[in-house]
Amino acid sequence: MTPDTTSTPVNQKTIAEHLKVSIATVSKALGNKSDISEAMRLKVEKAASELGYKYGSANQKRKAGQSKSGNQFIGVFIRRPLENGGKNVPTYTDGMSRVAAQHGTSLVVQEWGYDDDPATLTSKRQQPPALRDGLLSGVALGGEWPVEIINNISLRYPVVLFPQSVIGSGVDVVGMDNVATMQQIIARLKRLGHERIGFLGRCGSMTWASERFAGYVSAIDRMGLPYNSAWALDVDEAPMLNEGHKDYWRGRVDRIEAARNDDGVEAWVCSSDWPAFQIYRGMADRGYEVPKDLSVTGFDDTEPVHLGCPPVTSVKVPRELIGEAALKRLLYLIENPRSEPRQSKFACRLMLNGTTGKPTYIKDTSDDRGGVAV
Repeated sequence: MTPDTTSTPVNQKTIAEHLKVSIATVSKALGNKSDISEAMRLKVEKAASELGYKYGSANQKRKAGQSKSGNQFIGVFIRRPLENGGKNVPTYTDGMSRVAAQHGTSLVVQEWGYDDDPATLTSKRQQPPALRDGLLSGVALGGEWPVEIINNISLRYPVVLFPQSVIGSGVDVVGMDNVATMQQIIARLKRLGHERIGFLGRCGSMTWASERFAGYVSAIDRMGLPYNSAWALDVDEAPMLNEGHKDYWRGRVDRIEAARNDDGVEAWVCSSDWPAFQIYRGMADRGYEVPKDLSVTGFDDTEPVHLGCPPVTSVKVPRELIGEAALKRLLYLIENPRSEPRQSKFACRLMLNGTTGKPTYIKDTSDDRGGVAV
């Protein structure tokens, strides 16, 4: 039977009593020590997560991740190519590096592709040496990590997620305000005269895509515009993240063309720049002009592959500011490990790059000029 932990915090003694093992065994398991079996380590981790154990005794805080000089090490583990916008695009780690230099902190940065197994982050034999050897004071996790991986790491370290949340993780998040930003985009299209607006890029396995779709639905409702489920198109994870999949995208463009000609949907907002370029390229190949015949917007303004298209109207994510705030929050949690989790969200800036205009039944007097920010 699970003990009642509502009135007292869960500690290693609580876990030991629940499993009927020694406190030393629990300590070794949560400390990732080598002199304990993998089966016992996993058993302790599972119990700790279920009981609501949270990292953070003062003793752990002072001993973990500090060199003899007092400097501390922070793991920055990024699961997707968050920094792929080219040489001149600020990154999350740029902001983190600036804060780290001010606080005598060293960053241990490692990136995982989506084809890499995320479980290597918690595998004793495969995880990064700094994590395995207990050299870190805290961990910043970037991108979409499985919730069980996040909860596993948070048993041992203070953790901050960026730039989006993961449902069920219960840790701090510093990121972008996807809902408010999507409302900026819809408001822009409505000012131009669009009443029927579609969405491309809903993907249930990716938090950021789901949040941006939620922002689309909320904006459509608040602004009194019609919602039609046929105008909200899903995109599977593989086409969303990787090049290729031409037949898949051709099918999505078929539906977008039909919605334009049959329902008068002449504006499409996308959950990222990649599907926006797919619309632009696909419709241009069929003889349509953007923005004369169709308005298209993206989200994040860093897609390195443009499919031969000009930049699309999109939003600029304040990556450096998010990186700064994420590391500052993590340093605070290291000193105050019992702090309640919180979310900090940053607004994004709309960038007008010439792919939105008035619908065909309104004279085109759009002021959507390339590079103009509002």
